[in-house]
Amino acid sequence: MGRLKVTGGRPATNGEYNERYLDCAVIQAAHKRAEERYSKSFDTVVGPFGQGSKIYESAMLCDFDHMQICVANQNKIKGCFYERIVDQQSPVL
Repeated sequence: MGRLKVTGGRPATNGEYNERYLDCAVIQAAHKRAEERYSKSFDTVVGPFGQGSKIYESAMLCDFDHMQICVANQNKIKGCFYERIVDQQSPVL
């Protein structure tokens, strides 16, 4: 029952277009458990998530493996990067 409280009363799932609701719920649950057990909070949490099919038969990597980063304390964000828009008319690509 405690797991459902973390996700708002319903099981979380990952959605389309890289919406990582389940990943977010896992990180939030781990963060909450650490606060309850150790009375400490964390500014950031990073976790690997294995997903998809193996990239070749004996591989340990899958085609959708990724790292999820959760910044729990937004005061720790010093800056961000934006995707560079490439001008197709530019001679330098």
